[in-house]
Amino acid sequence: MMTIKRSYILLILLALFVPEDGWTAKHSKRGPKANALPIPEEFSVSLNYFRPARLLEGIGLGRIGMSDEVLRLRTERIIRSSTFSIMCDPRAVDGAQRILSPELQHYFGAASEKTGFPQDMLEAVALVESWGVADAKSPSGALGIMQFISTTAKLLGLGVPSKTFISKKISRKKASVPLGVDERLSAEKSILAAARHLESLSRRYGRIDLAIWAYHSGPGYPDKALEIAKKYGMLNPSMGRLFFDNSPAHHQELYELIQKDMRHDFGSTYYFTVKRAAELLNIYRREPGVYRALAKEYSNPLHPNQRTPNRLWFWYGAAPMFKTAEDLKLEQGRSLVSVPFSPAGLSFSLRKEAIGQKDPKNRELYLQDTPEVIGALEYIAFEHRRLCEAVRPKKEKYVPIDVVGLIQTLAYRNLLKEVPTRHTELPVHCIGAVDISYQKLPSWEAKCLEFLVEDLGLDEYISYFLGPKSKKTLTFGVSPNYSSYFTKVSTEAQEFLGSR
Repeated sequence: MMTIKRSYILLILLALFVPEDGWTAKHSKRGPKANALPIPEEFSVSLNYFRPARLLEGIGLGRIGMSDEVLRLRTERIIRSSTFSIMCDPRAVDGAQRILSPELQHYFGAASEKTGFPQDMLEAVALVESWGVADAKSPSGALGIMQFISTTAKLLGLGVPSKTFISKKISRKKASVPLGVDERLSAEKSILAAARHLESLSRRYGRIDLAIWAYHSGPGYPDKALEIAKKYGMLNPSMGRLFFDNSPAHHQELYELIQKDMRHDFGSTYYFTVKRAAELLNIYRREPGVYRALAKEYSNPLHPNQRTPNRLWFWYGAAPMFKTAEDLKLEQGRSLVSVPFSPAGLSFSLRKEAIGQKDPKNRELYLQDTPEVIGALEYIAFEHRRLCEAVRPKKEKYVPIDVVGLIQTLAYRNLLKEVPTRHTELPVHCIGAVDISYQKLPSWEAKCLEFLVEDLGLDEYISYFLGPKSKKTLTFGVSPNYSSYFTKVSTEAQEFLGSR
């Protein structure tokens, strides 16, 4: 017990360390530059496989003993990364215009004044829920600018039409028709009802962040989260603490609850998105031109009227692509380097028979990738292995990550004759990406891998998407803003292999 306590204390102290030659949190459209922390010895892995010199703060097993400062930074990053989920939608500009229109501003102001709930957060909820459309309807049946389902609307005093059955004489079938007026379609009444609901939830939890979570996912999730957190000794935890202070290796009951809500429309990240929406609306209020320019940056480069599928489209949209094997040959040893093969040392394997199989005479060219992508792969493999060591069932052996795809060319993509999905319509493999198969991984390893890539994606170090369910693969690429960090990791891995 004493050793565990000392480990936690050391983690907290190390979380405050900022190296003199480290990276500054300079803002850009792609996020802050990487800020890393030394590996606490108590949680370091054995020296027989690669570990980076510095770790990204609070990622993976680094969530254990997370200090308030690291938690603050992670919370800031996930709020900032929510820019994509808002601005990638072609309705972002029209939505902001509606929310800030004189009519809706009057309704928001009056509702805030009557209830005491902050106007900016009320506006942000409306933007995220409906883009300010008074008659918006979701597939789940939620209706109106604040997206109430009928049961919630009734509880809040909104009139919802009852249904009765009438007989159609011609078809002799019964049809359900609404009787009465649906007040969810009244922006004024819906906004006031939402403000009252949110204020009531704020009093219930003593916090706005948990109130907003409850608004989206229902009170059941925050109620259960607080009950679990109390068992872990968390007192009055913030949304950030509840979201980040868990993993497959610690606070596992809370982790399972958060993951369950994430599978339900990413519910646990809802507050962070609303918080960012409030900030973006303030940008539009002060400088609409800046907001419009931001929306244009995040827009779909191939289909402007559709959502941008993932961050790789935003990062890679204007990047040059490798067209033929000759291009790969010209960049060999320059912008492309061979991916090292050392499953024991680097914690991942290359399924060489699957890589470049459509162009066997040039197979070696497809066993390359950019240094930053290779470094990200090596980092993920390390974090995955040390997390697996913490949760590994008895008598189970670690299985290295299975890499089944690396750099490709446009000509090679044509040989595959695959029908592009909404994610692969922009051929990110022709710029720099990795395919990982989790088909052969034990379920507990696959769970750790899913957690890690999601954790890195939350802070926009990487972006990833899942392949067809039948293939059980995921594809990831690296944010250009972190290319220097992951390139350094790649160099360290080469030095490690050279010293063995």
